[in-house]
Amino acid sequence: MNKLGIIVPYRDREEQLSRFKKHLTAFLKRTLTVPFTIIVVDQADRKEFNRGKLLNIGFEEAKKQKCTYVIFHDVDMIPIKGDYSYSDKPLQIANKFAPDGDFIRTIQRNYFGGATMFSVEDFEKINGYSNKYKGWGFEDDDLLLRCRELDLELQTETYRVPSFEKRVPYFNGKESYVRIKNIFNTIRPHSFIATFYPGQITPDPNEITDEYTIFSIPGHDLNLSFNSFNRYKFELFLKDNTPISITSDYLPNLPVQVVVNVNPRDKRIQYFLNGKEVGIKYWDSRRIRLYEEEPYLYLGVADPTREIKPKFYNGHIVNFGILHGEIGRQEVRKLFLSDHNLPITETNPELNDRWNGYYDSNDYSKLTNSWKDTSGYENHGELFNTSLSICSTPKVAKQTFPYRRPGYHQLIKHEERGYTDGYWKTWSGRENQLRYYRLLNNKDSEFSKDGLTTCKYRIKSREEENEQYIKLNVIT
Repeated sequence: MNKLGIIVPYRDREEQLSRFKKHLTAFLKRTLTVPFTIIVVDQADRKEFNRGKLLNIGFEEAKKQKCTYVIFHDVDMIPIKGDYSYSDKPLQIANKFAPDGDFIRTIQRNYFGGATMFSVEDFEKINGYSNKYKGWGFEDDDLLLRCRELDLELQTETYRVPSFEKRVPYFNGKESYVRIKNIFNTIRPHSFIATFYPGQITPDPNEITDEYTIFSIPGHDLNLSFNSFNRYKFELFLKDNTPISITSDYLPNLPVQVVVNVNPRDKRIQYFLNGKEVGIKYWDSRRIRLYEEEPYLYLGVADPTREIKPKFYNGHIVNFGILHGEIGRQEVRKLFLSDHNLPITETNPELNDRWNGYYDSNDYSKLTNSWKDTSGYENHGELFNTSLSICSTPKVAKQTFPYRRPGYHQLIKHEERGYTDGYWKTWSGRENQLRYYRLLNNKDSEFSKDGLTTCKYRIKSREEENEQYIKLNVIT
């Protein structure tokens, strides 16, 4: 017979714990047909909170209680609807949330926290959580990395992406860029198009955040960029420097085609990514900043003349264009499904009389220091420190994620201590991110060197009310 161990990492949230314990116990008695034990692991020292290590400690206690499966459960999520019964594959079971006043939470497809289920055998196979992520963030990303590396059963998702095999400029993320005479104006509606394939994300250890720019008109940048959370943003600024932006959900490191409609008359931007609409954003009567006053538009960087945050891009850029007027949804879809080994001007001739400027890497091999404008205008882009390499992409890309079992949970409001409002609250969160990307880029989670088998701790005291509730006060 199966037995469930609910493992809760905890420190200094007495009121939340009392509420959580009461409601969770009632929920499990009402919905579960197997025995269970709630194991709260209280970090009783003053070291930085170490969620992964606390969960490893709780898992060892769950084994002593002869649990056959466990759920690693945050104290600020109370189940309203959900299924906590056994699964023979890892599950993420907290994915929809009731807000607590203005306290809300949205999650990305790679989210593996909140309430996460493992069989005892699977969790031991990956050697549990890493003990080295202190503070907040990325211990769950590391957990998913271990599951992928050890071939635990995960859900495979497919993505239709721009498909091509061609010699294209490579931007090294340090000094590569293209400079183009700025032909954008803020009076008429325009569309931006860019097709690109990001390279490996390598966060800068000297910065607290990372942002990589595909194209930009600098100043208060009009730009398309993405960050080290794999989210893509288009942003422009109004004359009073108010930003207007749209950001995508998480997207794995895949080939991308972006189309952005900018309509100054209707005060609207519309953003498409790989043929699908990301969002529409309106603003009031204020006007867009006069970007036509900037002499250059850049590819692969926000502004190479800037010493602070130039935001260089690492990867390939296949083409870039600006069109007169907006591109409709059906046209966007047709662009995305075009043969990306050919210039857009050949596969979509109906757009040819609308190009304000179009730059395609197909002409690069004929040139030594410029990226040719194929729209008919004499406006060659100048290349700086780029190289040429074959970039090959499939029509369909695949990525694995945790299976999700639907679960609806009530949030309990608390102070956010991780990544908030575009910044990490503490440097330890940033260090966690740097560590995670080092392991990811090295294709080695180091699971055998760090986890259950290396988890050292001391139990300061133990509180046991009955067979359904245990609290461990631990020194980590």
